[in-house]
Amino acid sequence: MALAAVDRLADQIEARWRAEKLTPQSFAELAARAMRDVALSESLSSQEIVDAAISSRCGSDDLRAHGSSGIITLWSSDRFDIYAHFWVDSIGSPHQHGWAGAYQVIEGSSLQACFDFSELVRVSDGFRLGELRSRPIELLEPGDTVAIEPGPAMIHAIWHLERPAVSVSVRSRQASGRTMDYLRPGLAYELDPDDVGSQMRSRGLAILARTDRSSYEETLRRLMTRADLPVAFLALRQAYMDYEMPDESVLDAVRARHGEIFDRVERSLEDLARWRRFDHLRTEIRDPDLRWLLGLLYLAPDRAAIHRFLTVGAADGSCDEELGARLRKLVVRSPLADSEVPRALDAAFGHLVSDGGVERALAELELAMGAAEYSRLARLVVEADQEMRRSVIFAPLFRTSPSF
Repeated sequence: MALAAVDRLADQIEARWRAEKLTPQSFAELAARAMRDVALSESLSSQEIVDAAISSRCGSDDLRAHGSSGIITLWSSDRFDIYAHFWVDSIGSPHQHGWAGAYQVIEGSSLQACFDFSELVRVSDGFRLGELRSRPIELLEPGDTVAIEPGPAMIHAIWHLERPAVSVSVRSRQASGRTMDYLRPGLAYELDPDDVGSQMRSRGLAILARTDRSSYEETLRRLMTRADLPVAFLALRQAYMDYEMPDESVLDAVRARHGEIFDRVERSLEDLARWRRFDHLRTEIRDPDLRWLLGLLYLAPDRAAIHRFLTVGAADGSCDEELGARLRKLVVRSPLADSEVPRALDAAFGHLVSDGGVERALAELELAMGAAEYSRLARLVVEADQEMRRSVIFAPLFRTSPSF
């Protein structure tokens, strides 16, 4: 695919890697440096990428196809590939890569959180239990470049704001680690593309789930009585992600077989149920400001992490009112236009995520409003606070320690 900036990037990576004698350990950082030097975000647009993909003749380039429909191959060699990623509604939940490389944001912006995983129990190489701890959340904008080290050295989750957000990745063909996904509070698992047995089991369960719910539940229950823990988890993962949560008797069957260790697995399955709620909201909400708030709520482990992100670069150390305005838009289905909303109301919503909580929000609102208007708005704030406390979406706002 003929794109001059991509060719320059490939040439630089090839030359620099040869200078490093093609050592796998050097690839991530040199790929990231080359991306910064070429500055793809200044010389390559999403429209150019799409036009080149549509106009290129099938088979005219020796390109390595990627399995995802949102990824366009830009360049390939026997040592590394360059891909363009078009992110629309999908969520980049916590994961690690088996390859080394780097990526650069081309258009749009994203929130990224990196994680550290402390392993406590290794059930198998592809199924591990432990603790997943979040590092500070960061905002990535066009030109920002991230080196990708293979394995658990780089566990990250990404929440893209615009539709689409576009990035370009460089990845080595030599796999030097496992590709694994993570669930909070601490479960790591591998989806092995070569495990035909798991794929067939998944497809059979999917057919039953769509056509005969009672038979699906009974089949799942029988499977849980004899399956080892990784097999049981993968079947439950599919249920939590794609269908309604399974009947409690299904979970009881797993507990009876595996005992207390399943308690940790079950807590991680709750993270999947939470992911499903975010995934649904993300397809409905197109406003980047509200996507920003949703992303922060998805990535942050607790209220302190949200405040740390908000205060970075803030002149007065506080962004409560700005956050409050977005929170109010997300929670309150109000017919009022933004220009008709009192600033004091947005400030009150901002106070809901402070240490003072709803009490401080109401006290500040009362000082700013007349009695009649206060009564109406205070009821709205209290109802919103109660709604948020009941919802898994807003849980980090009311969590004072990073425990899912």
